[in-house]
Amino acid sequence: MNYVNTATSYLAIIFIGGRSSYAWQDTAFEAIKNAKTHCEDDWGSLFSFSETEPARINVYDATGVEGWYADDHGVFNGETNEQIPYLYTVTALLKNKRKR
Repeated sequence: MNYVNTATSYLAIIFIGGRSSYAWQDTAFEAIKNAKTHCEDDWGSLFSFSETEPARINVYDATGVEGWYADDHGVFNGETNEQIPYLYTVTALLKNKRKR
């Protein structure tokens, strides 16, 4: 039996240096907050984040999506290969991690 998520869910993605950090949550706020935290944790030791230039966090409607992938043409449903609906972009400053 295939389960399809019928509740609204949000995918927030930060594309950085040919890579990305993302979060998938039931609310857009939680997805954005978690994507920001993941990006700081994942890439903070490799990249020096600007203290004045905010990062762009792209938010998508991931309702009913069970998997996804992204390329230079957009973000797509992993099962159907259909484009996932883009909702909006927010910006946020990323915090640099302390060097140890």
